[in-house]
Amino acid sequence: MHLSPTQAYEEFFGDERLRFIPAEHEHLFQRNKLIRTVGRNGICITHGSRTFTYKNDELGCFKDREMVFWFNPEDPAVLRVTDHSTQIRFAVPLEPKLSHNATDAEQAAAAAINAGFNGYQRDIHRALKPAFSQALTERRFRYPVIPSVVKEFTEDMQAKEETINTGQRQRKHSNRAARGIRMTIADDVPVASGETARVSNIRSFLAKNGQEGDEQ
Repeated sequence: MHLSPTQAYEEFFGDERLRFIPAEHEHLFQRNKLIRTVGRNGICITHGSRTFTYKNDELGCFKDREMVFWFNPEDPAVLRVTDHSTQIRFAVPLEPKLSHNATDAEQAAAAAINAGFNGYQRDIHRALKPAFSQALTERRFRYPVIPSVVKEFTEDMQAKEETINTGQRQRKHSNRAARGIRMTIADDVPVASGETARVSNIRSFLAKNGQEGDEQ
């Protein structure tokens, strides 16, 4: 009679009990110990051809700080984190990768992870108060006094530059229009009474811009 694996385990287990590993010591049994600084996107660990990203609200409290990370490539679902004295211990789940076909729920979950990771620093920023009063802040700095001659010269140069830029844009637009149209009005086409001046202007425009477009 052959025993199943479960039956054999129970029959030959013996008297020595298994030792339970407390959660506060689980990190010691991970294969890789890494010392990294928590960045803007959490912690990214490259193993082989794959990159693992970890972040959550607890890790966000230690942004820009150097921490110790205990990583197991055979079980990358959770990254265990401690400080150098191992007084601080917590776990960070692996961030799921989003595809182009991610559902609204998956996108919302990813946004919530990012919000939680950045939430601590946002809360700190909101809690900060200015060291000085608004009245003192307004009179602390003296703005430079610019002579009127320099100010007028600067404004005149800016106006000339704008005029030149406007003329260049108009010429480019006219040249493109002339090259795109490539049309003429024959001299023998009868012109209605009252339209002579407008037809003459159109002929002059086409002749002028068509010639400039060919030159450019």
